Amino acid sequence: MYGVEIQFEFFKLSSSNGSLLEDFDCGNSAINEFFHKECREDSGSVTYLAVDRSSGKIVGVACLACSGILHVIGQYRNTIPAISIKYFAIKSDFHKMKHYPEEDHFYFSDQVLCDLIRICYNISENTIGAEYIILYAVPDAVKFYTRNGFKEFSEFMVPDNTRFLNECIPMYMRL
Repeated sequence: MYGVEIQFEFFKLSSSNGSLLEDFDCGNSAINEFFHKECREDSGSVTYLAVDRSSGKIVGVACLACSGILHVIGQYRNTIPAISIKYFAIKSDFHKMKHYPEEDHFYFSDQVLCDLIRICYNISENTIGAEYIILYAVPDAVKFYTRNGFKEFSEFMVPDNTRFLNECIPMYMRL
């Protein structure tokens, strides 16, 4: 099977579709725990479910939040509005699934992220202004995000400093 055969769409997590999270497993226990136990209580973000239209099962999940990039040059400080992808994960069943049979470097996960970026763009155009998407990538995912247009924070951008981001790489994409 190829990713192009899976027709999916994003839905905001609600009481009517929350049970879909029960069998979600991305292979990372900390991320699984967040989506199984914590995402409903996180008032600082909105959870989205990428759901296969034919099976009704989750193929991916994401949490979005308002954020900003602290830009510092000497005494000059400016916060640039951004949308934060707090979490993004693909169900393990779909890891490394090619999107097209003839394409070696475009995976189903790339398409799901592309659709999430489109959601971020629409939010920035229609709901709140944002110039960037930011995220903190686990080391194993840096190549994935780089392949999809994200860059590591530059020397003039200050990443967040929390214990939850330990070893994660701050990355950004201009909208």
